[in-house]
Amino acid sequence: MNRRHILGVVLILFMLTDLSAYTGGQRRDWWKIRLRNLRGEQALLQKNAMIDPAVLGLVQSDIARAEELIRAFEGGPADGNAPVHENATLTESEVRAASGKITGSVYSACLLEYLTASAGHRDNYRAVREAAANELRWMMTGFIGTADDELLDAILAGDISRIEWQYCTLEAFLSAVMRSSDGLRARIVAATAGSVVRDAAPTASPGEVRRIVIEKALAECSALITTSQISITRADLASSPSWQSVRARIGGRLSLMKEIREMADTGGEYIAPVKLRTLLDETAGTERLIFSRAALRYFDRRNIDPAAGGALSGTGIFIKMPVNPDGTMLFRDLDEARRAAAASVRGGEDAAFFTAAGKNLSAIIDKYTAETSAGFLLGEERLQRIRDDGMGGEVANEKEFLQAKAVFADRMALVRGYALRSMRFLRWLSNGKSLDGGAIVAELKARMAANREYLAFADKLATDGESLAALRHPVLQRRYAIAARNIEALLRAAGNSMSLDKNAARFLTAAQYGEVRALRAAFNDELKTARSVNGARLSAFSKNVASLAKKEAGVSEAAEGRTANFEIMQMMKRIDEYSAVYSRLNYTDDALKRYAKLYGEMDAALSRGEKPGHFDEVIAKKTLLGLAGPFDSGALRAERSTAAYLRREIAVEIARVLTLVNHYRRRGIELHNPPSAEELAEKKTALNDPPSVMVASWTMNGSNFEEIDRKAAHRLAGMYHRMLWQAKRAPADAADGPAPSNERPAHGGSPLVPAGWIESEPAGEEAAGGVIRRFTSSDKSASITIARVQAGGRMLNEISARWAKERGAGIVKQRWGKTENMDYFWTLARSPGKNVMEVYVLGEGEGAIVVSGLTPRDRYTAFKAHLDAVFESMAR
Repeated sequence: MNRRHILGVVLILFMLTDLSAYTGGQRRDWWKIRLRNLRGEQALLQKNAMIDPAVLGLVQSDIARAEELIRAFEGGPADGNAPVHENATLTESEVRAASGKITGSVYSACLLEYLTASAGHRDNYRAVREAAANELRWMMTGFIGTADDELLDAILAGDISRIEWQYCTLEAFLSAVMRSSDGLRARIVAATAGSVVRDAAPTASPGEVRRIVIEKALAECSALITTSQISITRADLASSPSWQSVRARIGGRLSLMKEIREMADTGGEYIAPVKLRTLLDETAGTERLIFSRAALRYFDRRNIDPAAGGALSGTGIFIKMPVNPDGTMLFRDLDEARRAAAASVRGGEDAAFFTAAGKNLSAIIDKYTAETSAGFLLGEERLQRIRDDGMGGEVANEKEFLQAKAVFADRMALVRGYALRSMRFLRWLSNGKSLDGGAIVAELKARMAANREYLAFADKLATDGESLAALRHPVLQRRYAIAARNIEALLRAAGNSMSLDKNAARFLTAAQYGEVRALRAAFNDELKTARSVNGARLSAFSKNVASLAKKEAGVSEAAEGRTANFEIMQMMKRIDEYSAVYSRLNYTDDALKRYAKLYGEMDAALSRGEKPGHFDEVIAKKTLLGLAGPFDSGALRAERSTAAYLRREIAVEIARVLTLVNHYRRRGIELHNPPSAEELAEKKTALNDPPSVMVASWTMNGSNFEEIDRKAAHRLAGMYHRMLWQAKRAPADAADGPAPSNERPAHGGSPLVPAGWIESEPAGEEAAGGVIRRFTSSDKSASITIARVQAGGRMLNEISARWAKERGAGIVKQRWGKTENMDYFWTLARSPGKNVMEVYVLGEGEGAIVVSGLTPRDRYTAFKAHLDAVFESMAR
């Protein structure tokens, strides 16, 4: 089925299903669609040489009729959409003023629809993600000194939840729409006004101007209210309260990552930024990174204690050498104390917690180092007394003592640094789990202020769109009502955004918690009021639409009746015009009857054993069409296409009329002398089937006449050849004795000599090989040979293969075939000298008939037709 047929089916279904639901304005719109389709159909028909030129005149009349009906629907009350006084025309200034007012309302409705339905568009998510990535790169550079792509991907995928992305996108989208609104409104209003002034007819009525303005405004809104025109920028994302919250949280995490890097004792080993992010949520791993190497540094100095033995550096008094603690138990207790404190960290710990933790660590250090520290103090006092008494050089181990004291001081510095590092770790851990109560309250206030702006903007658009109730445009009114109803989704999102995380409440003071509750309660009251206002607005809008529709229906009832009668009258006129042209299409019927008469005459003559006149032409051309009087195949095809087109159009128009009549009756509209179902059925019955005639056992019509003609010519040729064969066989049958083996095949067919070919008598080896007939083309380049050979127990395929092989040909293709009367075997072979050999083998009694042809390759296509004709004459 081609595209034109599909379009026709769609239009038929469209009419039969939807036309009955049309009211005045909708029927007018349907006729406009019909007018556009008719003009397209006219352009196609002008290029179609197979359609009668009279059809173009009918289509031109249809176009004029559609224009007249559209004017009837738009000419005042008949369209159900315009009061009586709207027949007046408007000046250009009045057109621009009306356009600006209407376009503003249409723009508000379309933008509200976009606002409530397009936040989740993938382009918006993509823009928000790109802006967030740029901001995070800048933050990473400030905190950790590098914008690492691996860390960025991890933050975007893991640190920002799906619901946070949704809120960030919604708020950035709302900000972008609000920022772009005024500029878009000005562009659309100006473009619509200019287009209306340019396209509206000077005599257009206010109703027609209003319709054009709405169409142009909707087109401009559709072109400009898109994600490409309302694009989300970095500033839009920055204004999002949700993004501000996310940004602050990620900034805190980056700060914690920076502190991990500062506390870590890696020995110069580089820590990848993404590894730092992982450590934020792995307390044990972070602790190992910070403390394992710091502890090892203490134990790496055990073997340099001079008290371990060796010769003294001098002679004299010996000072008691204190033993440095090895630190194993010391660091074990420090680690256990730190881990116990870390396990109790929940975030927001006060100064008393850290003071207690510091004292606990100091107590552990004193426990293990107090004795050694006191020993060094006593040794220092004794050494000082010896020096004061002038006994220098009499201390045997002074050098060792001082070295041991230095080692102890170094170890104590390591231990105290370890303790300070532990305290910093505990504060880092507390900061990572803490929230700022003041920041929570400030964030909630900023979110509430932003939500108020968003909802106020949506409310303004809804208020501006209320005037659409008076425009009497059902589709636009329906779109506005849906968009206004979807404001509820914005209200619900705003309410949900004011919720607090359960973990946040414990970081609020009593005053802050009370303030938060008051803010949320006040905002919930505002949402309740907004819902009430929006519901009342929608209810009033629906009532206004219904009231205006009812009022206009009463005013236009009589005029609509007149328009309805005029519409049906015009459609009936179309049926009559198409039927009149259809009734004049008789060329096919006359040509087919002449053909049937000619065939009958030739068939009767051949049945009587007579050769019809001009029969040689039938045999040569294999057709009767040229002898059946004026028989123009092109005209016949054109009439067939024309008839099919007219039948389809008439049938569709009858269905339309029936549908409209029933529709108007159901609506109670009075019709004057409407066509009855019986009358329309008679008109449809008059569309008789395409003409046809019987030719032999076949039905010939305008679609298959060429195929039937070919079959009929073949049948008549067969009758003629059988007649000739029987006439030539008669003397041989009457003679005494059997017929010579090399005369003609005993088969029922007689070979057809190709036109212009020369027959030669077989002699010598050919005759001895069974050749009984031989035909040669006029230029002697091609030949056809008929032979009868003895089967000798061989199958037809074996006979064919041997025939080709004996003549030096190589087989290319082979297959079995079947005619109406018998089986045969066909072979295509490659013969020496760039020739082609084709062989047909037919079975006959105990022998076989071979029809073989030989021709150059470049003439094979034309030659094959001659060979097939000879074979077919033999196979009858």
